[in-house]
Amino acid sequence: MQRSIGIVSWQHCQKLRLTVSPPSFPRPLKIRTQLLDGQADHAYFLEEGIASVVLTLADGATVEIGIIGIDGVVGLPILLGAQTMPGETFIQIAGSGFRIEAQRLKAEFEREGQLRSILQKYIMAYAIQSAQTAACNRLHTISERLARWLLSCHDRVQCDRMSLTHEFLGQMLAPQNHRDPGGRNAA
Repeated sequence: MQRSIGIVSWQHCQKLRLTVSPPSFPRPLKIRTQLLDGQADHAYFLEEGIASVVLTLADGATVEIGIIGIDGVVGLPILLGAQTMPGETFIQIAGSGFRIEAQRLKAEFEREGQLRSILQKYIMAYAIQSAQTAACNRLHTISERLARWLLSCHDRVQCDRMSLTHEFLGQMLAPQNHRDPGGRNAA
């Protein structure tokens, strides 16, 4: 049986020299994904847990714009050559994973091959997920958004139990919705 770390095969992990001992990601832990002076330290492949990408609006309200679990990588600006991306990334459900030096991942991503193909597909899936999240935040009731969010997390953590607070769910679900003012229909 071939072991994998999320979307990356164990063979790729060895080739990329991912950190041998998995770092633990307690909740909440902010992960720096913005490139400062053109440099980010690491990208992260989660083996378990959830990272949320949260956007802070002008009025101080926050809303989740992306979820990253075993299906992806924390550190898209590294792959895209961008200096910044909207939002901040932090661990919402504690877990563990592996990290890689940012410049090493960027160099591997720029080469043709299976890793590049996998990561390009992930980038496309992440863009689709973000667009779907925006549409759901605009059109669905808070109960519908809660159901979608729980199913999305369940798919990524592959566990029936998740330790969450009402405050956290309120941040993630953008309760100010025209179809459900004040979030009165929350589950």
